[in-house]
Amino acid sequence: MGQKVNPISMRLQVNKKWRSKWFAGRRDYKRFLTEDLAVRRLIATKLGTRASINQVDIERSPNLVTVTIQTAKAGVVIGRGGAGVTELKMEIQKIYGGEVRVNIEEVKRPELYAKLVAENIAGQLE
Repeated sequence: MGQKVNPISMRLQVNKKWRSKWFAGRRDYKRFLTEDLAVRRLIATKLGTRASINQVDIERSPNLVTVTIQTAKAGVVIGRGGAGVTELKMEIQKIYGGEVRVNIEEVKRPELYAKLVAENIAGQLE
């Protein structure tokens, strides 16, 4: 058996970027990782496939957590009058227990991203 290596870490310098940008010591690493996974799971379950989310980026600074959601349908995530974003922000603040900033970025050409195309085809088949 050979050594198994994460393919994203091998290609990181070439064409991939980290999806979580933070540094933690030995004590905080586990907590930070579980919080990030909980936020990604929350966004996936709350918005589902109807929002066409491409990727979620998380960046931590000492006193602020920035969550950037890249989506093809920004209006679904934002909601009427920004109610969806404020509700999502409150739920994310409960997980992190601190100051959170939520940014919504719209994907201009969703047909260029395999995940969004696959979700669109699956939705049409259903």
